[in-house]
Amino acid sequence: MAAKEALIEVLDKASSQDPSLVRLAEDKLKEWEANAIFYKELLNVAHDEHLALHVRWLSTILFKNGIDKYWRRTMNRVFTDNDKHEIRQALILSFSESTHQVFLQKAVVIGRIARKDLKSWPDLIPCLLQNIRSEDTTIQFNALVTLNHVIKNLVSLRLAVDRRVYNEVASGILEFVLGLWRMYTEETIKQLSTNQVQFGVENGLRMSLLTLKVLRKLVIESSNEAVGGHYLTFLRLLIQTIPVLLRLRFQHSSSQSVRAFEFAGTSPHAVY
Repeated sequence: MAAKEALIEVLDKASSQDPSLVRLAEDKLKEWEANAIFYKELLNVAHDEHLALHVRWLSTILFKNGIDKYWRRTMNRVFTDNDKHEIRQALILSFSESTHQVFLQKAVVIGRIARKDLKSWPDLIPCLLQNIRSEDTTIQFNALVTLNHVIKNLVSLRLAVDRRVYNEVASGILEFVLGLWRMYTEETIKQLSTNQVQFGVENGLRMSLLTLKVLRKLVIESSNEAVGGHYLTFLRLLIQTIPVLLRLRFQHSSSQSVRAFEFAGTSPHAVY
């Protein structure tokens, strides 16, 4: 198996405009793809923020495709239980990633692995909640993006035993996510009401929008027992909040503050 430097060279050639170099690189990548070490090295490359973006981007795509293809195979097994543990641990140490398009692919992989074997990853949800509480806005945002993908994958499970697992997760985090959405929404309303747009209202808006996405899944897809009284609390807060936000949107329609509203829906960060 090639060292990290050799892998970087192949990834660079795979992104070349020269078809002959691309073919050579694709052949080499095909040769390595059924080896667990290959995916560990891909993840190392993806984590290295000193490398060129096109190399890191391709490494995340190949990593994601390989996980989809080989993670659960019983015949021609690629990943041992120890390999899987190492990969899971490496993934949850990457929340400080500053390039959103690279981290998004990692979040997608985390969500898909959680769908396949959440029971083997008991520290995932606690780790996500811990990072969401971080004072670092990048770590906080990335952890919330990941939680969104984890919940998105879990709600797609339909077997009764899987639904029980999902409902346990939902019951354990719904109150926390609801409180987070309320906090960010109230902060955003306060800033917009006092024209304090310069103090990071964009971050508050995108966090409010993202927590709302998670809440929607939790409330709609969870059992009555898991949701409990949080459904009515969430509905009441929505009824109170929507008219205020609409009023502020209209109030700032002719000023620079409107860019804050547009940011949540049109920036690259809106692709969660």
